[in-house]
Amino acid sequence: MSDASSKAIAIAISVLAGGFMAVQARVNSGLGVALENGILAALISFSSGLVIIGVIVAISKRDRAKLRAFTRRIGRGFPLWGLAGGLLGGLFVITQGTVAGVIGISLFAVSVVTGQALAALTIDGRGLLGMTRRPLGLLRILGTALAIAGLIVTGDFANYSFQPISLLPFLAGIGIGFQQALNGNLGRQTESAVVATLINFVLGTSLIAIALLVTNGGFQFSRELPTEPVLYIGGLVGVVFIFVQVVLVPKIGTLAMGVSLLVGQLISSLLLDLVAPISSREVTGYTLAGVLLALVGATLVASRR
Repeated sequence: MSDASSKAIAIAISVLAGGFMAVQARVNSGLGVALENGILAALISFSSGLVIIGVIVAISKRDRAKLRAFTRRIGRGFPLWGLAGGLLGGLFVITQGTVAGVIGISLFAVSVVTGQALAALTIDGRGLLGMTRRPLGLLRILGTALAIAGLIVTGDFANYSFQPISLLPFLAGIGIGFQQALNGNLGRQTESAVVATLINFVLGTSLIAIALLVTNGGFQFSRELPTEPVLYIGGLVGVVFIFVQVVLVPKIGTLAMGVSLLVGQLISSLLLDLVAPISSREVTGYTLAGVLLALVGATLVASRR
């Protein structure tokens, strides 16, 4: 197989991986609606992912050794704030379970992508969290403006009453932008993508469990767990998404990976709202135009100019 064909296949897989984010949002929001508790849905999703990645580490002698070596460095050369990526991931999954079912998957995805664009502009422009400093450039600033415009158009606030809850996925998107930088550094420090993923899931699951205890006063619930198996694949989808990133970035580069992921996320979100809607918000011409604007804008933000 030629290098061009191999790269094309890798990009196609990356687009599918971006679609996983939309699928995860749809599954977690559906579970949250069924349970009438989005935080419990987030805990089920994140903890199932923790079990999967935990088993992988348990059977890998190399990764167990990497984990032991790294834990000895926490607070003694590796700062505690460097672990914050897992906490941001936990907050993002809580947002999936509580908000996506209210505002729809398309608006949720555009809000997240817009937040990620702003985060990328800030992190790259200032060289934060160990990332290489890149000039902002006119195209990247224009891209951010287009992504924000896409969020406003997708929301169609002229025909729908504005809901403050719509801002939460935007803030979660900013968090995801910072999470990617933090996790990139964590992966380099642990010398193992598997170990970095495990640490993320441990911290994220812990945060969600604490949030559930605070908001619910315990782990007792009157409703029975739904029996539909597909509602429980959120954790597996999350683990697959992370692994695809780790494997394919060296093959196609971060730029192509980033653009492929956002294309998959936005297109899949739109399709899910068309074929399996979770909210009462209809897909309109505003939705299509907003997704297109966000797609173009986020692509410009990911550019090197």
